[in-house]
Amino acid sequence: MTGTSIRNGLYRLPFGRRGSLRRRYNFRLPNDGAVDKLILDDSHAPVPAGWVVVHVGGPSVDVKLTLRLTAANGSVHDIQLKRGGRGGSTNLIRLPDAVGEVALRSHAGSSGIGAAADAALPALDELVLREIGPAEAMLRAVFAGGWRQIVLRLRQISVALRRSGIGGALDDIARRHIPSDLPSYQDWIDLYDRPNIGQVAGLRERAAALRSKPKFSVLVDANDPQGRGLIDTIESVRAQLYENWELCLVYRHSLELAWRTVLQRQAVADSRIRLCPHSTTDATNDAVSLASGAYIALVRHDDVLAPHSLLMMAEAIEAHPDADLLYSDEDLIDENGRRCNAYFKPDFNPELLHTQNFVSHLGVYRAQLVRDLGGFHSDFAAGQDYDLALRVTAATRQPVIHVPHVLYHRRLDRRRQTSVDWQAEDATQAAQQPAAIPRECLGVAPGLGRYRRVLYPPPVTWPRVSAIVPTRDHADVLRTCIDGLLDGTDYPALDITIVDNDSIRPETRAYFDAVSLRGVQVLPYPGPFNFSAINNAAAAGARGEILLLMNNDVSVSDPGWLREMVTLMLRADVGAVGARLLYADGSLQHGGVVLGLGGVAGHLHRGADADDGGYFGHLHVVREVSCCTAACLTVWAKTFAEVGGLDADNLPIAFNDVDLCIRLRAAGRRILWTPFATLTHWESKSRGSDHLPDRIQHFSAEVAYMKARWGPELQSDPFFSANLSLDHNIPTLCFPPRVPRPWDGAQAASRPPREHMVAAETSERPLKPEVGSSSADVA
Repeated sequence: MTGTSIRNGLYRLPFGRRGSLRRRYNFRLPNDGAVDKLILDDSHAPVPAGWVVVHVGGPSVDVKLTLRLTAANGSVHDIQLKRGGRGGSTNLIRLPDAVGEVALRSHAGSSGIGAAADAALPALDELVLREIGPAEAMLRAVFAGGWRQIVLRLRQISVALRRSGIGGALDDIARRHIPSDLPSYQDWIDLYDRPNIGQVAGLRERAAALRSKPKFSVLVDANDPQGRGLIDTIESVRAQLYENWELCLVYRHSLELAWRTVLQRQAVADSRIRLCPHSTTDATNDAVSLASGAYIALVRHDDVLAPHSLLMMAEAIEAHPDADLLYSDEDLIDENGRRCNAYFKPDFNPELLHTQNFVSHLGVYRAQLVRDLGGFHSDFAAGQDYDLALRVTAATRQPVIHVPHVLYHRRLDRRRQTSVDWQAEDATQAAQQPAAIPRECLGVAPGLGRYRRVLYPPPVTWPRVSAIVPTRDHADVLRTCIDGLLDGTDYPALDITIVDNDSIRPETRAYFDAVSLRGVQVLPYPGPFNFSAINNAAAAGARGEILLLMNNDVSVSDPGWLREMVTLMLRADVGAVGARLLYADGSLQHGGVVLGLGGVAGHLHRGADADDGGYFGHLHVVREVSCCTAACLTVWAKTFAEVGGLDADNLPIAFNDVDLCIRLRAAGRRILWTPFATLTHWESKSRGSDHLPDRIQHFSAEVAYMKARWGPELQSDPFFSANLSLDHNIPTLCFPPRVPRPWDGAQAASRPPREHMVAAETSERPLKPEVGSSSADVA
């Protein structure tokens, strides 16, 4: 291909006008060596969504160029780009959120796109994809082309304004540029969350066949009914396919007569509905005292249960009879009655629970344990559900069971207009109350976004940390890293080992001599680059109780980062802690690793803005994850040795940190990620890309090894929902879900508890090499 230059496997193309605040994207060759397409390079940013402008300049032959969008469910949509004239072609496109891969393809001949054969891409002088805002998109959509087209569009807009207002007019413009066959949440509901008549009959049969048939007491505070919300709540309970329940409705004597009459009629219509009038402020505990079921389910007065909710919980209880707490996924009902904003939750994650009430709804509690703990604390007001979840999880010795289905529909109101709003509100209601934090914590402080930060006590004596920094030349990069450890890190017991893998430059040797005078050890490690072997050699001689694996191109900006990581290392059963790493432009490089993402493992939310809270605020809070990158990772030295260190034989370059974390979790150790230890990672500054031709073979072998070794485990990352796709680093819907639907027979409730599970789905899409030590900057 002429007209472009290739460097490190990427097409370096003009970026156009400078100064844009929105992202611009390059395209790269695919890893399979195909010459008929270019793939959008999203290594430093998420796949774009929303309005984009695609400019193509210089096609020199008569071929059709198309932008091919591959959706989460595998469907393909081709958008034919306009033919380039003297100045090329500019195309306005509205990308939906469900796009996975964006590729430029060429087609020979003049027949339709569907019948055209793929051809080698022509010479291109320019290829730019740029994100734009809605205002610029509207102007481009209206005023592109000649004056006749502009007049026609203005007439169309005028009609749309009269018919449906300005919002409808803008939607009408947008629809002309949006591919129509890419899936939405409504499509997902229709396909996977709405049983037909025959499936409903099958669910009723399963409910009748249950052996234990636990009784549920559904508690509803009916003191503040609004519109039909309370009636819808009651009807959703009465419509349950599982019939062993009671509905405990608590209301004040002062409730207006019309609503008291409604409640009384409901109780007459169904004997399982029990009314509990009260005159105290402790309405929820009055309902607990009224409840006769073995389990309590908490429902808000205007929310709705799915018809199979209690059946799914009953089957989960039959599979885990000792469980004291179970919870499900949930979504919202908007002002038009449409379901939206589903929260597909992780399996039980105690660190996440300390800052966010992800248990929320539908939460089912063993009634006796609730009574033993003193019931609800009424002084927590709206935060009493969160307080109860914290106390129950602290008291129970049984697994907390996640039922990965949307069983609860929360109704939006004017106070909570988004999913983030209601999660943040629930998570902060009890934040200022001493009883609502774990017993071992010092207290809470403002965190990131709208979430709190739990403060853990520092140790009496800080354990010694041994930092291991592999390198090969690039003294300027190494100096920044080591200076950050020596002068920019506030930690009292830190020693540093630089592992030299055949550096040859005089300035590097001079730097080694200079830094040795400051107590830094320089350990020679000659021979071919092997990240695993290099770190293992240094770990064998380390003095510290904790190892800090650190790339030579990581720079320090916050002096307290290591204290944060070590403090978390002292939490119960923690084996390793990972930091938040940012690219040089401030976007996110590492926010935790998801097993199965992109093939073997991938970085969640890679490329997000530094202040982006991520999926339901997960980037703003400390949480447990399956894996973290070894670019900056603390791990107990003793545990590192016990599990065999990094795999130098099979994983010398990539995925050795993923493999290590899987083995740590199999040994009963937890992996934590924290946003309060933030560093900058100048990724692959010296090492380069593992997608260069001479490295692809080695990388492919390591991918094959990971799939062969961890095949059975790479099925479902417990901290990443099986309802979310493994094809995108931004959480998007999975078509189809990797967990069976409730009416498909096999139940997710029968899965083993979380602590016996590790990891995720595989796919054939090539994995980006920054996961694992393939991003180590030493070779």
